[in-house]
Amino acid sequence: MECRHCLEHIKPGAQKCRTCGEYLGRSAKFKKIASFTTGAFSIIVTLASLGFAYIEFNGRVEAEIEKDQITQEKTTLEKAAADALRSISRLNIDRDIREELQVSTPTTREAFTLLNQGRLKEAKMKFTKILKENPGDIEAKKGLLYYETLNGRAR
Repeated sequence: MECRHCLEHIKPGAQKCRTCGEYLGRSAKFKKIASFTTGAFSIIVTLASLGFAYIEFNGRVEAEIEKDQITQEKTTLEKAAADALRSISRLNIDRDIREELQVSTPTTREAFTLLNQGRLKEAKMKFTKILKENPGDIEAKKGLLYYETLNGRAR
């Protein structure tokens, strides 16, 4: 019997040629089909693995983006809350000072009106003038302290 690939003499019933290494008979067809099937299966497994890897990577990227957005929102909210608390405490200080300051004279009322209008320099001049005329005027002293508080915030 001869090998149909290399035409060398082979033993009867041999399944593989000793010279060229080719399989003979039915087993040759089976080996070719098995080889093709194994290759196709390997390709499918590889593509599936790549697909799962892509899905996993994409999910992680989206999760990271969402985490960054949440962190930014949290930071913004924390800043807004801190600003609100500062504003509330300032308002309470202003309210407490205003309640303590019982304005009794028309000149002192005018000075406090100037403070409330934001005309700080004019208010300071009024309070200073009141204190020159009456150095013991407690309301004018309180007004100057209030002026210093407002002026310190304006800086």
